[in-house]
Amino acid sequence: MLIKKAQEGVKVKFINENVANMPIIHRYYSSMKKGGVEVIRFTNIHHLVGDFLTKLNYRNHRKIVVIDGKIGYTGGMNINDHYFRQWRDTHLRIEGDAVASLQLIFLNSWVISGGKRNEPYPFYFPEASPQEDNRLVQIIADEPGLNFHPIETSYEWALLHASDYFYIQTPYFVPSKPVLSALKAAALSGVDVRIMIPMHADSFFMGPANKSFFRECLSSGIRIFLRDGEFMHAKTFVTDDYLSCIGTANVDNRSFSLNYEDNAYLYDRELALECKAIFENDLRQCKEITLEEVMAWRWYQRFPQWLIRQAAPLL
Repeated sequence: MLIKKAQEGVKVKFINENVANMPIIHRYYSSMKKGGVEVIRFTNIHHLVGDFLTKLNYRNHRKIVVIDGKIGYTGGMNINDHYFRQWRDTHLRIEGDAVASLQLIFLNSWVISGGKRNEPYPFYFPEASPQEDNRLVQIIADEPGLNFHPIETSYEWALLHASDYFYIQTPYFVPSKPVLSALKAAALSGVDVRIMIPMHADSFFMGPANKSFFRECLSSGIRIFLRDGEFMHAKTFVTDDYLSCIGTANVDNRSFSLNYEDNAYLYDRELALECKAIFENDLRQCKEITLEEVMAWRWYQRFPQWLIRQAAPLL
């Protein structure tokens, strides 16, 4: 479809996160270029060796689509056929003023990857059409090298201001110390904190990494649910029927500190209730893990968790 639209005269720009997608053969992208799609590698191996090595650990984890500067998409979904059969994800379509933020974030990634901006800015930022359904949307971008990390801070802020409930869905739960402290503080203050992760991790080390935090969380009153069925790749939270978040950031140090990420924050009761309903519907496929179960784990189950926990800041 991308090649088809390019051949129809649409300007199609595609950023390839090449470090994370090394198994994909080169001719896959070559065919896109031959079809008229502008393809840029996010991490360029032709840069100076020292520069390349310093950037190798930084990944563009953003998932952004912008159409004509008027329609935007972001969330957890990558471009991969098996998503529609084997994964459970949450994605967001946006129209209105907030699309300009997604466009700016994409152009930032495009330029720092070596892409050229051949069109004038008005081409990318047309005047937004009036929206009948006007809701407040805030797009937050995060990247390495900032003085502070706004996505991590947003989790802390939302948790510290929660009064009723805070529900999280994430495939990878390896929280930073500030977010872990905020989660425990919220639960200990009486907030209904629930974390939903996949029952089966998609890599051999993420299962023990996730589980290494269970005892500490459960001891603080946090409830943990393991979702069976399709691999849950959603990165969302919803709190107190007024704020919900759909984005690309996992609850881990890599997303909070090392990756290029973007999250959409929705300040709207109706949308919050919809996100809450999605969480509650997913609970039907979940098993709640208890502190008693975790305390009964044998040493050979706990040891790999302890071992991988030592590398938590890099996961």
